[in-house]
Amino acid sequence: MGFGTFFFSSGGIGYHFRAVKYSEKLWDAFKANLGLWLRDWEQKNSSLLLIGPSAGYSLNENFLRRYKKVYINEPDILARMLFRRRFLNLNIENVHGEFIFSGKPFPDSDILFCNVLGQLRLGQESLAKLMVRLDSKNFASYHDLFSFRGSFQWLSERVYAGPKVNEAHLLSHFIQFTKERELIVEDHGLLNFFPSRSRLILHWEVVPGRHHLIECVSSNSFSFDKF
Repeated sequence: MGFGTFFFSSGGIGYHFRAVKYSEKLWDAFKANLGLWLRDWEQKNSSLLLIGPSAGYSLNENFLRRYKKVYINEPDILARMLFRRRFLNLNIENVHGEFIFSGKPFPDSDILFCNVLGQLRLGQESLAKLMVRLDSKNFASYHDLFSFRGSFQWLSERVYAGPKVNEAHLLSHFIQFTKERELIVEDHGLLNFFPSRSRLILHWEVVPGRHHLIECVSSNSFSFDKF
């Protein structure tokens, strides 16, 4: 599946509608926690490449303004237009082509994957090849680990995790389980893919009753406490 195919299956008008409807209230905790994590990500270049940012609904201007130029690699034409309208004071340039699938060289910029790696279902081999290409780059990614539906008692909106995480252990830090309820979890194939990196796990309720656990990792070595 190419990057453009991903857009048609996971983005487009429907996503923009949901963002307008829910981003100001339902997404507040997720955006605030993501913003704090991005604030602490060490900047090493004057430019930033965003992979799949849509219109930047989960990003904040304070983070983006650290950079003299922001490149966006986004297949959704409407998203590119809305991104520019949302961040009028930024020096923005569109970058076309597929960095993830085509082997196109990454520029000398900091690189942020914006909730795409867990959606693309690359597989371990393709992910490993991507990491080789990113070996000398300063990059970060926030992406889906798990998604599920239902109404739950939430114990936390964020969890700091160490190099290895057990699925049941992780879920128990977020959700109050009952014996009567069976939880059907969709695994996005990235749990423990970054074994040497500490990471932050965030809860994101995208629409009412549809929940995602988002992993935040970077090429920097953050000193998070293991749970």
